[in-house]
Amino acid sequence: MSKPWANLLLGNSYLEAKLTMTTTKHPIDQLQEIAADFRHLRGEYRHEGEEGSWRRHLGARLDELEQQFETLLSRWVPDEEPRNAWRRHLHDGGPPPADDLERVPPVFMGRSETGSQIEIRSSADGDYNLIVDRDKVGRAPGTLLEDYQAAHIHLVDQDWVEVTQSPEPALKALRQYTAAPSGEPPWQWARTLLSDGLIDVNFGLTPRGRRVLKSG
Repeated sequence: MSKPWANLLLGNSYLEAKLTMTTTKHPIDQLQEIAADFRHLRGEYRHEGEEGSWRRHLGARLDELEQQFETLLSRWVPDEEPRNAWRRHLHDGGPPPADDLERVPPVFMGRSETGSQIEIRSSADGDYNLIVDRDKVGRAPGTLLEDYQAAHIHLVDQDWVEVTQSPEPALKALRQYTAAPSGEPPWQWARTLLSDGLIDVNFGLTPRGRRVLKSG
């Protein structure tokens, strides 16, 4: 076949692989990527004749993309107004709404005896930024937390005990899910837990999440 999207007809199609691969990306990036693919594929669909197996396959793929888009909205965009803005972005190419969903969650968050708070966050070069009371105070090598399992750490001349900003209902839901992960994750807490650095975008526990649940 010479059509640019002909591989969509294969059992292990490009699009099927993409729907799986994007789950490792930030949810906002997933939404934008699916929207771009949807509009591209819809253009192919509209240029096809009214009948034919190729057009039916294109229509089925469009339905799959829209369903994937709606699933992401239900998990990561809690309010209806931004959801509708995302739908306009999908169908009409309108601008995506602004979203403050955390992109660089803390890999450690601790409090000192004096009440100060430290956050250790990844930097683009693979090392860590050290932030104390919202001010960046230094950097640490990316090996700092390798195999780190303790709920306390000594940095910048202080001892820090790990803390979480997630409310107890979110932590309780996370504990219950990780104890018996056979059902659907508690997606209603996904934004909170991701921003706190306790889960990844697939609702898997991060090293920080494992430490917090273990210490709690």
